[in-house]
Amino acid sequence: MKNKEITTFVGEETVTIPPVKPSSYGEFDQLLGVTATQLCNIIIDRSIKEDLPLNLMKLQRIMYLIACLYQRRHRKILYTERFQPWRYGPVLGTLNDKFDCLNGKDISVYSTNAKGEIVVPALDEMPELKDVVDVIWTNAKGMTGVQLSRLIAASGKNSAWEKAVVNHRPFISNIDMAEDETYLGLFGLNEDGFKLTD
Repeated sequence: MKNKEITTFVGEETVTIPPVKPSSYGEFDQLLGVTATQLCNIIIDRSIKEDLPLNLMKLQRIMYLIACLYQRRHRKILYTERFQPWRYGPVLGTLNDKFDCLNGKDISVYSTNAKGEIVVPALDEMPELKDVVDVIWTNAKGMTGVQLSRLIAASGKNSAWEKAVVNHRPFISNIDMAEDETYLGLFGLNEDGFKLTD
């Protein structure tokens, strides 16, 4: 049943997904290993400081795009956890477990560890990751979670979410995420994931 056309829903819209070709992006040999529950605090902090609404759907999609762009640029797996291809887009289970209780309302609290501490990666010590976070946040912060979901599900642009759905995979391939082109044009990025020159 693999590689056949399927129909799914994104927001209130029905989307037909055609069969996709297998990825040929290549394997990764390194893992940066940032936890999503730590990195999400940077996004939550920016949302609060800039007074820009951020619900769980939008947070999940921004975290996904950060991973896609980082993996495209640096050929390293970013998070220690893998995304799942849920009906409306990619989801990290740990973030869903933490923030689903808000029932779609804006997130105004930080993710904490078992001691109640707020832990964030030191982005100044990771300039490659900082640049990726800055690029994705700058481009995605004005979009809604539904708009980002539709972007990520764009057919014909190597959507990694689409490939996982079509092939009935329980997780989205990190290789496919690096190859995902759904956001590049809208965000003004070239095929390597860097800003287009003027």
